[in-house]
Amino acid sequence: MVTQPIITLVDPKILLTHPEQVHIYGAATRLEDKMLGEMQGSVNDYGILVPITVARNTPDLPDNTIISGHRRVACALFAKLPTVPVIYREYESEDDALMALVESNIAREKDYGIIVREEQAKTIALGNINRRKNKLAAKNAENQKAALAQGGGDQRSAKAKAAKEEKKPGSGTSAGTRSHDKPTHTRQVLAKELGVGQKTAQVLVKLAKEAEKQNPANPSDSPIGRDLAAKKPVRTIAREHNVPLTKAPKKAPKAKSEDPEEPLIKKAVQDLLKLSVAGQQRVWKEVQERRRKACA
Repeated sequence: MVTQPIITLVDPKILLTHPEQVHIYGAATRLEDKMLGEMQGSVNDYGILVPITVARNTPDLPDNTIISGHRRVACALFAKLPTVPVIYREYESEDDALMALVESNIAREKDYGIIVREEQAKTIALGNINRRKNKLAAKNAENQKAALAQGGGDQRSAKAKAAKEEKKPGSGTSAGTRSHDKPTHTRQVLAKELGVGQKTAQVLVKLAKEAEKQNPANPSDSPIGRDLAAKKPVRTIAREHNVPLTKAPKKAPKAKSEDPEEPLIKKAVQDLLKLSVAGQQRVWKEVQERRRKACA
C-alpha cells in the first residue's frame, strides 16, 4: 500500500530559499516576468494549488528549506497569503536535496546559462554522493572482515569474503571507486542535451563562469546572463564580452643577442686548437710581432 504524503499548512514567511536556487535559476521576485505574472494572477484567485516541497532533518541544510516551489512561495508572499500547503521530505544529505531541486525544475523553460549551471551542480553533487557511498561500502567491508576475524572463523575465508566484497561495483576500492568517482564531463553532457558540438558547449561553460564573476549573487542578471537568456549566438556573446575562447599562446623565449664577431672568434679558436704546440707558438709569435709593429 502506497502511503500518501502528509500536507501541512505553514506560514510562507518561515520558508527558506535554497542556497543554490538564486545561483542556478536567478531570483524569483521579478513579477514583470510573463510566466511569473500569470502565476501571480492564479495565486491571487485560487491560492497555492500544488504543495511546496520542503526539506527537514537533512544534514548541513536548515529545516524549512524550499526544494520545489520557490516561485509559488514568492507569489504567496506577494499576495500576503497566511498559509501555504507544504510537504516535508527528509534527504540523506544536502547533495541529495540539491539533486531533487534540479530534478523538480526539469520542465522549466531554461536558457543556456541555466542549463550549464544545472549540469555543473549535478556533477559536483553526484561526485559527492558516490564518494560517500564508496566510503560507506569500504567501512562495511572492514567491519565485516573484523567481525569474521573476531568470531574465530578461518582467516583465509574472511580475507576471501572481504576481497569479494571489495570487488563489487560501488565498493571503496580500485575499480569501484574509479567507475563511480569519475563524473561525466559537463561539456559532454551539455553537448548531448543541447544537440551542439563539444566546442560550443565548452564556450557555454566559459560564459557561465564569466557570468558568475560579473554577478556572483545572481548570474542570470549579469550582462552575459541576459544575453544568454536572449539566446544570442554564444560566440557573439564571447566576442562582445572579451571572453577568450582559446588559451593564449606561450611567448617564445627571446633569442640572445649575439656578438657579430663571436662566430669568427670561435672559428679562430677551433683552428688554433687543431695546430700542434709548435704551431700554436708560431701563431702566437706572429700575433705578438703584429702588435709590436702596430704600436711602433
